[in-house]
Amino acid sequence: MLRPYGRGCGDLVQNKKHDLAGLKTGHYITGRSGQTRGQLRNCSLLLVCAMAAVCGCGRGARRGPGEVVFVIESNPANLDPRYATDGQSQRIDRLIFNGLVERDAEMNLHGDLAEKWETPDALTYVFHLRRGVKFHDGRELTSRDVKATIEYMMNAENKSPKRGAFPMIASIETPDAETVIFHLKEAYASFLWNLEKSAVGIVPAGAGSDFGRKPIGTGPFRFVSQAQDEAVVLERREERERITTEDTEGPQSTQRRKDKGQRRDAEYAEGSPRRETQGEGKSKVESLKLKVSEGKNPGQRPGNKSGEEERVTQDPPSQNEDRAPTRSGDPADMGRSSAAPLHGEGRAASTINESGRVQRVTFRIVPDAIVRALELRKGSADVEMSSLSPDMIPVLAKRTELEVTERPGTNFAYLGVNLEDPTLAKREVRQALAYATDRESLIKYLLRDEARLASGILPPNHWAYEGNVKKYGYAPAEAERLLDAAGFRRGADGTRMHLTLKVTTQEAARLLGAALQDQWKKVGVALEVRPLETATFFSDLAKGNFQLSYSIWIGANNDPDVFDLVFSSKRMPPNGSNRGHYRNARVDELIAGIRAEMDREKRKALCSEVQKIVAEDLPYVPLWYVDVVSVHRRTMGRVGLTPTGDYDFLVK
Repeated sequence: MLRPYGRGCGDLVQNKKHDLAGLKTGHYITGRSGQTRGQLRNCSLLLVCAMAAVCGCGRGARRGPGEVVFVIESNPANLDPRYATDGQSQRIDRLIFNGLVERDAEMNLHGDLAEKWETPDALTYVFHLRRGVKFHDGRELTSRDVKATIEYMMNAENKSPKRGAFPMIASIETPDAETVIFHLKEAYASFLWNLEKSAVGIVPAGAGSDFGRKPIGTGPFRFVSQAQDEAVVLERREERERITTEDTEGPQSTQRRKDKGQRRDAEYAEGSPRRETQGEGKSKVESLKLKVSEGKNPGQRPGNKSGEEERVTQDPPSQNEDRAPTRSGDPADMGRSSAAPLHGEGRAASTINESGRVQRVTFRIVPDAIVRALELRKGSADVEMSSLSPDMIPVLAKRTELEVTERPGTNFAYLGVNLEDPTLAKREVRQALAYATDRESLIKYLLRDEARLASGILPPNHWAYEGNVKKYGYAPAEAERLLDAAGFRRGADGTRMHLTLKVTTQEAARLLGAALQDQWKKVGVALEVRPLETATFFSDLAKGNFQLSYSIWIGANNDPDVFDLVFSSKRMPPNGSNRGHYRNARVDELIAGIRAEMDREKRKALCSEVQKIVAEDLPYVPLWYVDVVSVHRRTMGRVGLTPTGDYDFLVK
């Protein structure tokens, strides 16, 4: 259990010096007036504290049993899984839709809509669908729906951003209502992951281009409503609406469902509550760490593609563009939340119903992190997921009605580079920027140690990870040497070059941009930070209208096929996510081998070489793997986190 902190609404204000003094971004982020932005940030947080005190001790609007308000940063761009590439759309779609297969916490694949499948040869996949599965409108799911979903995305006229995930499909057969057969043009080791739930949710045959306005799936939650930039509302469907009867599947299928439920229970147990303790006049945050779970690698089939942080760009399957789990097991330091649901005072604000299940969830769009924190503080919101700035977490952790759960994540933060820009086309410049970036300080002060250094897109616990690559520690002198060698010497004002970094309007992205401005200025690089709305940001990236960008891959880096997605010269937008227009003939050759090689050890050797080449070329600057942190009301009970920060815990 978490140690309780705070006894009244005024404690945030009374303890403001103690709680907020830890924000040290002012050490290197300065404002125009000379006042540090870190100090400005402290002021804004103090304002929140004052607002909280003024608002009183109200517990928030009363909600019925099982109703939850989930505050998110941005509006889901498109809930049609055939088009969804932003992180919020893909996370919510996982609740509405099912795929043919799904991954567990250890990145093993299991049947979802498919009860079983066979691969009689490397070019043929035969899926047998579960019987009695129904869409939310009562229609029964058949093989026709699966075929229609995939073929719709394959059709160039429909302009699905996921079309690039299926060039290997020659044809799809549906010999009966419960059987789907895929014939491939060539062997493709990651094919199953392109059909995973995060990548492809199955929709009813005949769904048109406006399907995202009122999506209909087969998942545990049904769509209720969406108000642009305000909220998305889902409600749980009864299990009997999805499966006609257990008898239609037979005893073996029934047991499989039970086994599947046990696996999900294990997955939801991931994540550890953050415990705050007092010592020597300071408060410190520590995590409860449990035994590391040994991942079971399916070996032959690696991860799914996901998306990117604010958006998940992945035209391929996947989920979240910049979001992702690993393929060979869970990250280390997995924990289990120990907090049990409380009854009584928290119930006025929100609660789980008597069955312990969420029945209705409102995803409320709240762009400002301070307002999200205040909503949680007041009790008008119940949960958030990795959407608050690190300095807010200790303040909220003191509240007796709130709990913080965290776990190591695999979502990959990086600086994207446009290699068609004349300045950035020079490898020495890209390497210089990497050396000029003090990532350890950024993690310590800006992220409050809620991240781990990254040397490449695959996380260290991935079976294909290669750690013996060129790494870039903080070395400003080496950065200056490389810039001199590239022909960019300091001018009279000390400036070598001017660059522009595009970020989203999220506060964490803006603060990072401000920190980089200060760090790079020391080596003569003048950086302009340009915040953009999420839709505009990703539109500019797809068009190549940028020099540098900051994004987070969510779920895409759980399979080596991500190399094809982001580094292949054939996968530039709109056919993929090689937004920087990186070209390397040897990398293209290796990627082709990775796609076709079915032997895992041989595939790993190919992946190793790609990672070594990319670490030298630097088509992007690796930053870190972001931890998954959730602040939620204790009345929600155990919140199990996945390495990619999905919302699957709502299904428990």
